[in-house]
Amino acid sequence: MSHRFAIRIAHQDISSQPYSITVESQKTGKILLFQSSAVTTICMVLRLFSSGSFYYASQDDASRCIDLTSNYFNSLLFRNKHLHYPLKRYKIDANEWLLRIICGSVVICQVYVGQQRATIALISRLSYERVGTRFNVRGVDDDGHVANFVETEQIITLGTDEISFVQIRGSVPLFWEQPGINVGSHKVKLRAFEASSPAFNRHFRALKEEYGEVIVVNLLGSKEGETLLSKAYEAHYRNSRYVADYITFDYHEEKRNCMKLMDRLKPQIIKCINQNGIIRVNCLDCLDRTNAVQTLIGFQVLAVQLESLKVDKKYFSRFEEHLKDIWQRNGDSCSVIYAGTGALEGKSKMKDAKRTLVRAIQNNFLDTSKQEAFEFLLHGTFICDSSYSELASMIPQYPSVVKDLAERKMEMVENVPLTVWVGTWNVNGGKNFSDIAFRNQTNLADWLFPQHFPELAGENANMPDIYVVGLEEIIDLNASNIVNASTTNQRAWALGLREVLSKRNKYILLGCEQLVGVCIFVFIKPSLATSVRDMSINSVKTGMGGATGNKGSVAMSLTIYSTTFCFVCSHLAAGQNEVRDRNEDYMNALRKIKFSQLLQVDFMKLGFRNFFLKKSFLNIGMKTVGN
Repeated sequence: MSHRFAIRIAHQDISSQPYSITVESQKTGKILLFQSSAVTTICMVLRLFSSGSFYYASQDDASRCIDLTSNYFNSLLFRNKHLHYPLKRYKIDANEWLLRIICGSVVICQVYVGQQRATIALISRLSYERVGTRFNVRGVDDDGHVANFVETEQIITLGTDEISFVQIRGSVPLFWEQPGINVGSHKVKLRAFEASSPAFNRHFRALKEEYGEVIVVNLLGSKEGETLLSKAYEAHYRNSRYVADYITFDYHEEKRNCMKLMDRLKPQIIKCINQNGIIRVNCLDCLDRTNAVQTLIGFQVLAVQLESLKVDKKYFSRFEEHLKDIWQRNGDSCSVIYAGTGALEGKSKMKDAKRTLVRAIQNNFLDTSKQEAFEFLLHGTFICDSSYSELASMIPQYPSVVKDLAERKMEMVENVPLTVWVGTWNVNGGKNFSDIAFRNQTNLADWLFPQHFPELAGENANMPDIYVVGLEEIIDLNASNIVNASTTNQRAWALGLREVLSKRNKYILLGCEQLVGVCIFVFIKPSLATSVRDMSINSVKTGMGGATGNKGSVAMSLTIYSTTFCFVCSHLAAGQNEVRDRNEDYMNALRKIKFSQLLQVDFMKLGFRNFFLKKSFLNIGMKTVGN
């Protein structure tokens, strides 16, 4: 097999030399200039290619396992797939002269068995879907692709005989993230059960179709947010028919008793030894703990592989020594791609502490440009001003096909009516759900179900499909909250809103986001959960010239069926004479809030804009009566 001859793309340092890239549009004759930010991204792409993490096979397809050759998963591991699209479009077979590249790790060593020479190879292939860096990309996407999904193949070759075993790792397949600065902590933010369930099932359905039965080994611990994530994972497993078995093992607490885990896994390993199933291992990052357990599984499999190849047992120790080394090197390589450092080994406290510190700095502050480079390399989605749109217009089109599709639109489109309720209130740092207004007897239910809307007022009312609630000054805007905003009131309001809404109809909290005192909540009916895609959240600080978040905007975008909405909740500059500042804050928010998937969107803006009428209440009342 040509897997033994995988070639590593050159590892070298790339300097950031100042240069620009120009493209002349044949249609307009204009010169499109990529700005310095795009040049930085291109430099990062060059660094990615020079990082030593990309490989190709000179005589075969490095993205394929020996036994598993499904086109679907090979395409996920085929790292430069989109670069082949233009040639495929014109029916050009480029397989003979265009390489298929994988990203991951290839470690090979040789072992002498008497006068014969055996080869041990460990090949890890990182999926190009849901790709990114540690704190930028977590969990699952709408299509069921998970972050840091790696397929690892352990191959033993002796003479003309070859045998392999495949394991996989990947992030917990739920919608979750770690917001804010993360230094040693594991704060986890989850979406509702109903929102994650469709993507969870898509993920495991795809795994079952590709590999057979799926055995999950969950290594999440009992500290901080890991417990919350682990319980949610188990709840989805119990509600799914695509997972054959689910094993939990708190690695941090039980790492001295790992052989107990192996005893539990032995029957499952025997089931999977002929690749009739797959073992899926995960921890929080799918790095250190995952690699340690996959190493132990690899050792269990090694004995069976060597027996199948009829290797004398006196040579087993040689294979075990080399296998331990290549699994450690494999863990380092996978960790560098996702976290920026080698794996934490647990042997040297000083070495692990240094790597932990480097990870914290890298992941929290330096990974943004690396993330952009990944997306630009894999999807070509880096947007620089309007250059991307103009460059896209140079791609050949088929006007007749587009025209026919437009004319037959109604044959392919179904109009589904949706009702959206949007409301906002400045709650003045309070959390009194009985009185939505300060010192006023306005009940929260009266606000959500106003009496002057008959369709919402009655007990049998036709309730809105979506409720969007924006609150301002959800916490007191003092110095301590501006520096480190508390989310206690956010959780209290989310619970209070859900309780009131649930009295009329069941709703799930699709998402909520807080920027100091500005907070937005989006509730939907459970029946819509399977139709929601591409949910994204963004925020823009406008206080003190953009330095603080006491003033600013929070935005949430989502696609329901094929219509994209964006809800923006804002709290603008105060003061009757600050009209210009408010207008600038408003324009800054619209300019800086960006979602990569938004090309055409319906915006709904809500919030406390701080615009006031200077006329006296009496004059306004008289003019109103006069009209």
